[in-house]
Amino acid sequence: MSERNPDILAAIGRLAQAGQLPPSQTELVELLVASGFERDEVLAALRLPAVPPGSAGGAGLPVAQLSEDATRFLTVLRSVGYLDDLSEEFVMDLAMAENSGKIGLDEIRRHVAVVMFDRQAEMDVETLRFLQEEWRLVFH
Repeated sequence: MSERNPDILAAIGRLAQAGQLPPSQTELVELLVASGFERDEVLAALRLPAVPPGSAGGAGLPVAQLSEDATRFLTVLRSVGYLDDLSEEFVMDLAMAENSGKIGLDEIRRHVAVVMFDRQAEMDVETLRFLQEEWRLVFH
């Protein structure tokens, strides 16, 4: 973790408390850079790839974006322990391979279900039991 990560996160917290948090990550990065932080430090603190603004990974390809509902869905699954970094990466790889535009809740649910089904052997017994009980609620 960079020495400036706490400062960057504190700045984001102040923006949120003041009701001035930008609606997109790109705008947030630009706002933090304009306030004196280095772009690389901001991207690292937010765990975003070091890609120049406005580019699509430098390859001229369209960049997929998650809808707000899809983002919330992934956030909830992470917070309850159903997804970790690796499984979320698999979900995003599947979603972006199939869609270069806006990825909605239905699409992300389908990809999460595939990844979770494939990785169930890696889950601890308690997580697997809860997931089996909640599967219908989460995916229907």
